[in-house]
Amino acid sequence: MSQEKLSHRLLTRWADWSLSHAVWVFIASLLVIVGAWFYTAENLSINTDTTDLVAPEARFQQNRRNFEKAFPQDMRTILLVVESSTPELTKAASLRLSRLLAADKDNFESVYTLSDNEYFRRNGLLYLDVNDLQKLSTTMAEAQPFIGRIAQQTNLTGFFSIIDDALTATDAATDLPLDLPSLIEKVATALHTGLNGGDQLLSCNS
Repeated sequence: MSQEKLSHRLLTRWADWSLSHAVWVFIASLLVIVGAWFYTAENLSINTDTTDLVAPEARFQQNRRNFEKAFPQDMRTILLVVESSTPELTKAASLRLSRLLAADKDNFESVYTLSDNEYFRRNGLLYLDVNDLQKLSTTMAEAQPFIGRIAQQTNLTGFFSIIDDALTATDAATDLPLDLPSLIEKVATALHTGLNGGDQLLSCNS
């Protein structure tokens, strides 16, 4: 008897026996499935930590363990990055998210917002490079007249009067300390979007 015929006969008998004992076959299959499920749940897992892909003796792995030992409070820290079309929306969304998370005491012990830190609001300039600080100081000094005008006339009339002065100025010293073509393009985009029923904010920080 050939191997093919023997296999065919065995499979035929197995099929006939399974059909005649369908209930027992079903129970046995169910027991196997349940056993496999319990074994998988207890013994198989997936590690999503990519640092474990590298040998633990690597230099950066040792530094990471030393850091975690020195700062154990950061082990369970979750870092959230909030992005939006303008800095103002990003700040508003970050503060709102912080309030919602801070109210959930069952899942979050504390919430810390980097952009809303009292210490850095007072001393943030101390962390700038000297060249960046000098550039910021120069820009603020040049923009002081325009900031004063906006503070006195906080509406579109005051805003567009500054642009009008910049466009009609004949003295180069009266130029705005900003990229005027870029500003005009942003204003035009915001107006066009609004006229077409859309919603576009004009950021003063971007």
